[in-house]
Amino acid sequence: DPETGRIIKDGADRVVNGSNIQTKYCKTGGKCISECFENGKFRYLNSDGSPMQVEVPSDKYDSAVQAMENRIKNGEVPGVNDPKEAKNIVRKGHFTYEQAKEMEESGI
Repeated sequence: DPETGRIIKDGADRVVNGSNIQTKYCKTGGKCISECFENGKFRYLNSDGSPMQVEVPSDKYDSAVQAMENRIKNGEVPGVNDPKEAKNIVRKGHFTYEQAKEMEESGI
């Protein structure tokens, strides 16, 4: 929260050019996306109710988009009915899963 400096539950991890971004670096693209859901509903919504972008490892992007398409088809993303919108929700990260893991382990 910019006013209090506290973490907001289901809030953005960061804001880039005015866009809220939730970052999920998991072992598989499907896991990156499943981490964004609770009780069958997408957890990360902007103040206007639209879904936040979800950044995933670059090497998990395609499978994450597929997983998000499936979630949209199942009606699990509020206000989104077109599976093609998955590409607007899922954001390709700059690092692979292994690169991110190595950076975390080395403390970068």
